Amino acid sequence: MAEALTPEAFRLAIGQFPTGVTVVTTRSDAEDFGTTVSAICPVCADPPMILACLNRFSTTGAAIERSGGFAVNVLSQGQLDLAERFALPGSDFTDIATEPGRHGEPLLTGASARLECRTTELTAHGTHKVFIAAVHRVERRGDGMPLAHFRGRFGCIAPTVDR
Repeated sequence: MAEALTPEAFRLAIGQFPTGVTVVTTRSDAEDFGTTVSAICPVCADPPMILACLNRFSTTGAAIERSGGFAVNVLSQGQLDLAERFALPGSDFTDIATEPGRHGEPLLTGASARLECRTTELTAHGTHKVFIAAVHRVERRGDGMPLAHFRGRFGCIAPTVDR
């Protein structure tokens, strides 16, 4: 049975769709910025393109606009602490191991995958800004199990079949 379309009903319905968890990072004006983002998806593989949605009031989003690029750090199950830390406003990189990407963006050393991106298009819809970016460099760092976001909570996903 369909329910009235409200923002809450939409959040509950889309919450049925599990997503991966990332920390999107950038460097602007000699300062590092990062935020936890589960609204990431590939746009195409040829050329490699990615889409990231950040709240329009996100300081990381504003920094990405200034810098022109960002990194997507894909988190694994053992990195719940990073997901929770960067989900808080004003989080910083104190005691976080990073190394600089090609354009200076901080890459989390423990991330299971890292994608370095340059923004090609920016648009705003409702409460969010949508960044479409060309992926210029990827690095996979292990086969750990991914951290997931489902029904408003962090959790784990395990494959049912290994291929």
